[in-house]
Amino acid sequence: MTEYCNPVDRAKNPQLDTICACKDGVAAMIDGVNTWKISNASFEAENIAYQKALYDWNIKLDTWNRQKTDQKNYLINEKKKLNSCLNGNNDASGFCSQDHGAGWTFSYWENDNCGLYRRGICQRNTDKVNADLLVWERNNPIPIKPTFSNERPVFKTEPIQCCSQIFSDISTTTGALNFNNIVQTCNQEINTKIKNLIVTPTPTKSSITSTPITSTPITSTPITSTPITSTPDNSKESNIIIKYGIIFAILFIIFLFFLLLLV
Repeated sequence: MTEYCNPVDRAKNPQLDTICACKDGVAAMIDGVNTWKISNASFEAENIAYQKALYDWNIKLDTWNRQKTDQKNYLINEKKKLNSCLNGNNDASGFCSQDHGAGWTFSYWENDNCGLYRRGICQRNTDKVNADLLVWERNNPIPIKPTFSNERPVFKTEPIQCCSQIFSDISTTTGALNFNNIVQTCNQEINTKIKNLIVTPTPTKSSITSTPITSTPITSTPITSTPITSTPDNSKESNIIIKYGIIFAILFIIFLFFLLLLV
């Protein structure tokens, strides 16, 4: 029926134009839904990839956090001996930083076969632990969390009047599960209306108007009968006289003809 929805026919027939405008609205809805389906399919594919990447990231992050905790504990608990034995009364902290660097401080003494002397044991202070842990983090960066900023596409139409029906809230938020049924029902109704309009077209101003032939009813005049009155028939005698006169004339002509033959 779409061949009838052309600008020429629509301009000539306002009723057809109204029906075709409804069909245009349904077509626009179909285009919108098809566009949404493509966008939504792309979103779904990207979302699946994102969910997988997020799952992998969580595993990597858990592993990294465990490694960081292990590294921190290692930095806190690591011990280093002084290079030489000292008198137990000496300030060993200075020797710790001298032997092992800034941030290393005296922790305790141990015998360590030093005889009358003691071997100082050094450990990192809190600032040294944090500084060394930052170095480890730079060399072992935290896994980057994947991002997915795209929002699910939403298709929503303004209410449209489809012939005798008004459809509203046709959106993906409600699933649009009944959209195909709506389109099928509406198109069937539109095509039926166009078919009926084409088979029995509505006269328009631009169409040729014919003057209806009006028939004048024939009125019958009642026939009145005049009573027949009997009068004397005088014409009958005159007819007999004329008849015999004609016969006499004919016989006279025949007589003259034979008379001439004898002469």
